[in-house]
Amino acid sequence: MDMLITVVAVIVAVVMAGVGAAGAATGWVPSWTGRPVLRPRLLGWATLLSAAGFSLFIFLGPLAHSYGPLPWIGWAAFMTGLVLQSYARRPGLLPFRRPGQ
Repeated sequence: MDMLITVVAVIVAVVMAGVGAAGAATGWVPSWTGRPVLRPRLLGWATLLSAAGFSLFIFLGPLAHSYGPLPWIGWAAFMTGLVLQSYARRPGLLPFRRPGQ
């Protein structure tokens, strides 16, 4: 059972990193995201950050004290990536337009 969980975690990390690299390099976003993405490169970089944080947290383990705070830094990076992914979907501020223009 532990081996299955490890294999699934590796697959998830690799897919996240692959999608993030594609988004950061080319601006390609997979169609399964559902909502429109207004900043695809930001989404790619945020997904890469999430993949790196996920890998640190999962593979070093939060309960293994031999790595110090590194797993928790990974958790913070994962959460930061998720916040940045939500910003990639938000519309920016519209330029100011005077009435009648």
